[in-house]
Amino acid sequence: APAAGGSPASASSSSSLAFLEIDPLELARQITLIDYELFGQIRASELLNQAWNKPKLKHRSPHVLELIQRFNTLSKWLCGQILHTENLKDRIKVMQHAVALGKSLQQLNNFNALMAVLSALQNSAVYRLNQTKEGCGSKVQKTVAEWTTLFDPRQNSANYKVALSAAKPPAVPYLGLYLSALTFIEEGNPARLHGLINFKKCRLISKVIVNLLQYQIGKRYNLVVVDVIRDVIMNLGPAETDDELYELSLLREPRVPQPQ
Repeated sequence: APAAGGSPASASSSSSLAFLEIDPLELARQITLIDYELFGQIRASELLNQAWNKPKLKHRSPHVLELIQRFNTLSKWLCGQILHTENLKDRIKVMQHAVALGKSLQQLNNFNALMAVLSALQNSAVYRLNQTKEGCGSKVQKTVAEWTTLFDPRQNSANYKVALSAAKPPAVPYLGLYLSALTFIEEGNPARLHGLINFKKCRLISKVIVNLLQYQIGKRYNLVVVDVIRDVIMNLGPAETDDELYELSLLREPRVPQPQ
């Protein structure tokens, strides 16, 4: 629930919580608070020269890399929550809970974490679980299909851009889209033309950075910090590899033999 005002309040508890025990809206709030903190620390200089993607330059992009890591960790954690659940009925509940989390993140305009949820559901190890997906029902499947359309990269990610522009601040933009755009500009345009600085390239890079970082300014999330849930999010543990997740997937729903 929103705090009365000023700095976020804190609610403490020493117990640990399982995924299904955490209300999806409250989990989304805590994820969003963490993501927004990290996003707010990103500086324009971190987004230059693809520093986040180059071993020798990564030290220049600490907060970009931290938010990328949070995205990957959340996505793999959700995959693990689904795939470590042996019983089909329970696994359906976990997948439904993950979708409920995504819907709450969407309500909070946390597009970055919403994409992490979708990434988990589209991971090959999870995506192939047809029995689990069918058990979730048509409404859940429709919601996931809507997210797939929302983040469709075709037409320059037009659907996402419309949704983001229509969202009332605060919001956490989907970072990966902007990093991809910067990479495309960096690699597709020379730094110099006829011996002179390519100012067109500089303007293109500046436009992407301004469009991203404008969401650091203005209204902020006014939510209560719930320490016991925040602790769960901050200590998700080492992620399993895609191969390990796929092996689990085959245990949960073995391949159906093809007719000869």
